[in-house]
Amino acid sequence: MTYTCDALVIREAPYGDADKLLTLLTAEYGRVRVMAKGTRRIGSKLMTASQLFSWANWELYTRGDYHWVREAALLDPFYGLRADINRLALATYFCDVTYEATGENAPADDILPVVLNTFYALSHGLAPDALIKGAFELRIAAMSGYCPDLEACSICGEPHAPGMYLDVMNGCLICADCVQKTAVERTAPTVEYDLPPTVIFLPLPPAALAAMRYILQAPAKRLFSFRIADKAETADFARACESFLLNHFERGFQSLEFYHSIINPPRQR
Repeated sequence: MTYTCDALVIREAPYGDADKLLTLLTAEYGRVRVMAKGTRRIGSKLMTASQLFSWANWELYTRGDYHWVREAALLDPFYGLRADINRLALATYFCDVTYEATGENAPADDILPVVLNTFYALSHGLAPDALIKGAFELRIAAMSGYCPDLEACSICGEPHAPGMYLDVMNGCLICADCVQKTAVERTAPTVEYDLPPTVIFLPLPPAALAAMRYILQAPAKRLFSFRIADKAETADFARACESFLLNHFERGFQSLEFYHSIINPPRQR
């Protein structure tokens, strides 16, 4: 069977002397693993399209249990992602998260536009990397079934209380007053209560909270139409989004560790 689809390369691995094993993300079929014959040979017409981050129109065919590439027409190589080591590392992390959030033979028509718009924004520098990263993490977590409730404090119901916190493990907000009351209750020896295995409260200043609320409802094409001017609030936003995704996916990513090692290199003694 031969078929065509638009797809994004989210993983690549050498195979044999000149071939590649690719993982493509498609809207219709989700993740598809395909064999690209001869694509590592100099002069191969598939060389550019088969690189990581490339967005192309693919003509594929199935033989047995495998998918094979017949033709590929490049649509967008996202060259800007390769021009800067920070963006290269960050885009690789985005691919790893995307792989984790999608499945084979499971349509990804909702996630794919988010990934493409994220790559476009990062490649063209449409927003600071920290904001792009946080927006991607929060949106993908929400689309994977972990959408936090950010409407109001989960205890007192106040939507605009001063000093809001993200209760990471429960996916909700808690205000400063309720955090203090909860802490007092938990230290009282006569009170019985159920605690999650880990309790993580992260501060969400007003601009960070407003940005997260926007990200959860914005259309994919407008996902990055927000700004946080203050550096400290940007750091709080980035920390909250990353922690939320990692804790609900219940795993870390080596690509994320590499990204952090680049933007925060260890000090030389």
